[in-house]
Amino acid sequence: MIGISTITFDLDGAFIFCNIHEDIKNRAAARRISRTATLDGGAVITDGGYSDGDRTITIKQKNCAKEDVDFAKYIIENYALVVLTTEDGVFTAAPESYNVDYEVLSIKLLIKSKIS
Repeated sequence: MIGISTITFDLDGAFIFCNIHEDIKNRAAARRISRTATLDGGAVITDGGYSDGDRTITIKQKNCAKEDVDFAKYIIENYALVVLTTEDGVFTAAPESYNVDYEVLSIKLLIKSKIS
């Protein structure tokens, strides 16, 4: 299950997605690392650490109902930031886009920070 809610009170601003298609991208992580070649044939690696702000969460709801799509459209059109609840924790996230393809609703959210 994944939940989305607005930060400010909104009667229509909360939804729980129960019929989630597990997406391996949601379980990925990366560090902020860059590698630069040096003149002596070696390399310098700069490690900026890990940040939840680099994550993108994609919700995929199979056999989506009209209410699912209406909520996704409402959130995308009206809110810059929402609260996202997953197995990994609670995050503030920017809803980037939604798409419906063959009755599968996809919502892409860019994580800003982890709340808990």
